[in-house]
Amino acid sequence: MENIITRLYQLIKNTNNLIELEENIQTYMQEVFSSLLGEIFTQLDQVIKKKRQDKGWKIKREDWKTVQFSFGAVRFRHTLMGDEKGTPIILLMNGWEYKKTNGTVHLLKSKLQN
Repeated sequence: MENIITRLYQLIKNTNNLIELEENIQTYMQEVFSSLLGEIFTQLDQVIKKKRQDKGWKIKREDWKTVQFSFGAVRFRHTLMGDEKGTPIILLMNGWEYKKTNGTVHLLKSKLQN
């Protein structure tokens, strides 16, 4: 938070007019929000991954994903896991899973509350 305040102070101090200041603050805050949301998504993925590992699921792959929002691109760490039968499952933040079977995608409701 201190870094944000310091950066906003620098923007105010170094900007000559209000329109430019507003644009600079908006751009900076969009960057901050994108970064923070990426960290949140990564942490959520870690929680979901841990719960699934406790049930015997195996990690198939971990990689970086980027999702474009109106405020900017959000980059986060994402895990592809396999259930106890080895079926690849893509874990999603909202508690849903995509099950990949025979080239088609089926939506399954996750039981994260268990």
